[in-house]
Amino acid sequence: MMVWLSTLKIDFTGGLLSSDGLLKIATLGLLSVGFLLSAMVWWAYERRQKHPLLNVRLFNNKTYLHSNIISITQTVGLMLCLLLLPVLIQDVMGESALWTGVVLMVATLVASIITHYAGKMVDKQGARGIGIVGIAISALSTLMLAWCLYQPTLWLLMLIMSVRGIGVGLAYLPTTTVGFSSLHKDAVTEGAALNNISRRIISTIFITLSTLYIGSRSAQLLAAGSSDGMASAIQEVLVVIAVILLFTIPSACKLPRSP
Repeated sequence: MMVWLSTLKIDFTGGLLSSDGLLKIATLGLLSVGFLLSAMVWWAYERRQKHPLLNVRLFNNKTYLHSNIISITQTVGLMLCLLLLPVLIQDVMGESALWTGVVLMVATLVASIITHYAGKMVDKQGARGIGIVGIAISALSTLMLAWCLYQPTLWLLMLIMSVRGIGVGLAYLPTTTVGFSSLHKDAVTEGAALNNISRRIISTIFITLSTLYIGSRSAQLLAAGSSDGMASAIQEVLVVIAVILLFTIPSACKLPRSP
């Protein structure tokens, strides 16, 4: 599905989606609904099993639950930004793919450095304060990314994505580490598997829905006479991501104050 999403091109004819693009969007929508329903059925089935493949009962641990909420939303925000940034730089701004790689490389480098130091900080200060600051930075930098689309420049994108890397580095690793450490040592492997599959499932659903929204919203704006429908649709998605991230601050407040 991810490969299909990356190759999905929506054509516009008189403000309406082409039949091929409409078919792909409808198919992706049905797949998303089917995927979500399957995940719900799987969840209910696993809860009833004495020896489940994935132990969803681990979510009864509140610290682990809240750490997963943060890691899932951070992953959703990160994956959507990685999906939308090439579209923004190459399709909206008309720059080469090389600049997409440069912007992503700088952001990844900053996030890696911050993650290294955040791992040391959480051992001394706990994850609550670090997680709150990281979530706030991630959300605000996402709003900044939406704002800069009015007059996007490569250097401004690079700066904002670097700031966002700081937020991800502070919010993701410390909170995930605390969540795993709250589990019994025999359940850590199950916890890691559950965290991984949860992030993948929800990220895939959000990416699919965002792709559908951007396609349909771009067509609507183009039909209304807007010349930057794609950029406007991306802005709206980024604002939604920022709001979702802000809603996870209460989960960070539930994490232990000290290690």
